[in-house]
Amino acid sequence: MSYYKKMKQYLKDLSTKIRKIKDELKNYQRKNNGYGGKFYKELFKLKYEFRHQHIAYCLARGRKYENIEEPREGNGPNFDLIQEYVSAYEMPKNVRTCA
Repeated sequence: MSYYKKMKQYLKDLSTKIRKIKDELKNYQRKNNGYGGKFYKELFKLKYEFRHQHIAYCLARGRKYENIEEPREGNGPNFDLIQEYVSAYEMPKNVRTCA
């Protein structure tokens, strides 16, 4: 499996987890008339990771950051974390892509 396909599959898995947690949160709130703080905590962590993984995926594919998102002032991403994700999925230099 190519590096980009691995990244894309991971993003799909993350989005599925996010959707599942959102559904669980709604069901919890309907049944208990409650806040559901544990769901919000998990949801925040997954959304944070998805945002940064998505930016890393787009940058690895050659897009410019300005074309990916335009965050409000003070809501920029963690570029150190993004670079970590990009380097984790980076293709080794000695691999032939044509073979």
